[in-house]
Amino acid sequence: MISDIVSSGRVRFAATCCTLGAALLGWTTISAMRAPPPRHALSALRLPMPSIEQQWATASSDDLIENALDHDPFSQRRQKPAPPTPAVVGHELSAPEVLHLIGTVIDSSGASFVLCQLGAGSTRVLRVGQEVGVYKLHSISQGTAIFVTSEGQRLELRVSKGGS
Repeated sequence: MISDIVSSGRVRFAATCCTLGAALLGWTTISAMRAPPPRHALSALRLPMPSIEQQWATASSDDLIENALDHDPFSQRRQKPAPPTPAVVGHELSAPEVLHLIGTVIDSSGASFVLCQLGAGSTRVLRVGQEVGVYKLHSISQGTAIFVTSEGQRLELRVSKGGS
């Protein structure tokens, strides 16, 4: 009788899951106890910066004066840096993303809406007059929605039947 229980596939599966769970618990416990790696591991490889005294020792007084005059913050020659130019965004002429109609909800009080998805995006709820991508929802009927683009192109979508 016990051998029948032990030889059961469900019992072996449960035992395997318990073993894996115990191994995962042990691994996470050991990982939590381990000291974290140093934050700046590469800092030991960097060369130290020369101190100001070392820089002054190698530079002549004339060089130091020239350097100070070149970097005078109150100089009349200083100019405000030009603002960065924004990147020009090119308008690509590409085909609009595929619009999928997931479902329609018809309400007699006028609160009808559709569930739709543009490309790989998330599912959205739209009411008549709202837009998704280049499409504007024009009308809703049972299982069907009509969208219109800004160029006047009409797109009629039907809810696909599941289970086929």
